Amino acid sequence: MRLFKKLIKYGKPCKADNDRELDTVDLEQILLRDRELLTVEDIERVAGHFRSKIHTEKAKLEEETKKPLTNVAFNRFGGGEKAMAMDVPLFGAVNA
Repeated sequence: MRLFKKLIKYGKPCKADNDRELDTVDLEQILLRDRELLTVEDIERVAGHFRSKIHTEKAKLEEETKKPLTNVAFNRFGGGEKAMAMDVPLFGAVNA
């Protein structure tokens, strides 16, 4: 939902943030075309656009979640959340 709010800010089309993304106008033109008129290049451009957006959002999320887990924050968790907070990093280390 956040992505679609960013597509058009204040009624103005957004510019592409990087070379893999499309401007809002270009993206809208491709998405409004009939399916039969789409080329493989169009499909790849749209897929690349959304892959780039997903990658950017994942990077932002990873930055937010790298805060250290303090005792106060840990004690707010319920039983299952505490188990996940302790076990998931251990299983990840074992898997590596």
